[in-house]
Amino acid sequence: MIGAALSGEYNERVEGLFSKKLETINGIQIGLSTINNDVIVYAKEYPGSIKGLAKVLSICDYVIYIPSSRMDAIDAEMALAVEFSNVKNGVTLIDESTDTDRMDTLFKSLKISEFRKVDNLGLRNLKPDKVDSLTSNSYASIDKYFLVRGIGAVMIGFVINGEIRRNQRYYLLPSGRQVSVKNIQIMDEDKESAKRGEYAGIALNNAGEKDLAENYGLSDSCEVYDKFTASFDPCKFYSRSVDGIDMTSAFNGREISLKKAKEDGRDIYISSEKIPLTNSLLLMDSSIGRGKNRVIGKLKDLKPV
Repeated sequence: MIGAALSGEYNERVEGLFSKKLETINGIQIGLSTINNDVIVYAKEYPGSIKGLAKVLSICDYVIYIPSSRMDAIDAEMALAVEFSNVKNGVTLIDESTDTDRMDTLFKSLKISEFRKVDNLGLRNLKPDKVDSLTSNSYASIDKYFLVRGIGAVMIGFVINGEIRRNQRYYLLPSGRQVSVKNIQIMDEDKESAKRGEYAGIALNNAGEKDLAENYGLSDSCEVYDKFTASFDPCKFYSRSVDGIDMTSAFNGREISLKKAKEDGRDIYISSEKIPLTNSLLLMDSSIGRGKNRVIGKLKDLKPV
């Protein structure tokens, strides 16, 4: 499983979640967790940039919410981002400086209020609930790629939905190029498959470096879309109009931009990149600086146009 550490600052509580740091990719620290055998991700550029928060929330199974002793606007923004994300599970990591009464008062109507409060000892015994996939298709992200002599093209990334199996055919997204999986390695061990939540190296047949550079994912479906109808669920603490603005979102760790438009008298949403159909998308405003709420809301019930 994948856990996301949410904190407004990198501190010893965040550091304590990593048993081993692996990669830093596009501002996201990836590592092995001290919880079970999970992977942990952390948005290093947040709160300066909202984009990392959108990305980690789009790939995680659960969050570890780490409030500051100040309980300020950044803490509230993280709580709102969780509220409009697909994440259902999580815990709040507290210590002696945490004002739990104030936190309960501020967030009493949000998901965060239902998260179990644990200290470092309680965190070590955490057994997160499994969550449902957002799509029915198997999917792995392409976070890094390179060529290996005698092997060929290798991609490294998360299996976010389903399972990727050796000797099976898949598609690179968004191009739709068909490839097959030659080999899978997890922590330098050869595997027959990689499952949801695992960070794997996947060697591919019928793919070159250019193919991996031009694509962001591996899936058993080649269906992707860049125009949707959807229901808009707004955040009441966001006061700007969304008409005409670029809204930041993320799909399975891939940053995208969405814009609202009119077509045949109805609202549609246009994505900067073709993506598989998903249940919902968190929307954020990256044009606003830290200290003001940047959570716009979410799109749900997406249907391709």
